[in-house]
Amino acid sequence: MYSFFSTFLNGRTSMTNIGITVMVFILVLAMPTIDSLVCHKLKVSPVFDSWDRKKHHLLMLRKVILLLPFILYLEAVSYVVFFSRNASEVYSVQSVILGPVFTIDSGFIGVLKVLFTQGIQQAIDSMHFAGWYSVSEVYLNVMLFIPFGYLLPYVFKTFRDQANRYTVLCGFCVSLFIENIQLITRHGVYDVDDLITNTLGTLIGVILYRKFAYVVTNPDWRNQLKLRRYWHSRARKSVLGDVRELSISSRSVLYVTDEDASRSFFVDHLGFHMKKMILDEDSNRVDMLLQRGHLHLHLISIPNSQISKEQCLGITVKHIDSICKRLEKAGIEIKNKGFDSLTQKRCIQIQGPDGIKVMILE
Repeated sequence: MYSFFSTFLNGRTSMTNIGITVMVFILVLAMPTIDSLVCHKLKVSPVFDSWDRKKHHLLMLRKVILLLPFILYLEAVSYVVFFSRNASEVYSVQSVILGPVFTIDSGFIGVLKVLFTQGIQQAIDSMHFAGWYSVSEVYLNVMLFIPFGYLLPYVFKTFRDQANRYTVLCGFCVSLFIENIQLITRHGVYDVDDLITNTLGTLIGVILYRKFAYVVTNPDWRNQLKLRRYWHSRARKSVLGDVRELSISSRSVLYVTDEDASRSFFVDHLGFHMKKMILDEDSNRVDMLLQRGHLHLHLISIPNSQISKEQCLGITVKHIDSICKRLEKAGIEIKNKGFDSLTQKRCIQIQGPDGIKVMILE
């Protein structure tokens, strides 16, 4: 495999940039199309998961197929940054920003000083272009991490949900790891520019995923975008103003009759923690404020009272299969397992104290 990469991805030849660029374009254009064909053949949806064991296995097969180009990409990166280079005799560190592209007479701080004291022309004159070879090196570092930002949210759901945050941060951490290994093994230069350009490439990959891959694999994206813009416009005109000004936390109020049973169910089993408890000695009413993440739960316990109306609590989770296993291990019976009629997401239902229905939605 590495002999193939050595032909097209030699870090010291101009074929590197050409090979990487061609690979990126093929990946961006072909990946969603191939994925759509695979989903059509397997008769599964790339958007929704399934309770059916057979379809779940088919979705896992799809994920394995998507992992293959990701593994090939990692092998290509490992060859370019490690195996295509010979170990140097000294440890090299490049800490000047844009150092490979420009040579600066008085350093970066000196350029800023000249800019504010002598003008922009003198600041530009103090910077000298290093050559197109150095520009190609910067270009390679950007292009090298575009597939990383593109494939990571495509293959792994965890990075898909928070692509802008988790994927870009992961790209920076991987780049930092590579630079440290290059410094330790002396197979390259520890370069601050590489951290910046690699992270930029990851961000470009995320943008390409959102603008291209998501569009191809979600045919209904136009209607979803139109509805989202419509409701955002309606929200800005409402009395609450822009939705970005609101807190993402929420509070639900439930009535219970047994304080101990309710506290045991929500605190011991569901993992809420007690924020505050107030006891009214005259009426024996107990108000408990529980919290789990951004969800605040207000339990009102009134002994010997009658609760006539049906109560329901909705909780959203990421990995519902692992939640099911934990519920079974804790001895909590799953009353219903199916799909939410509004979102078509997988959901389960468990029974809490005083007939409270807890719906867990993926």
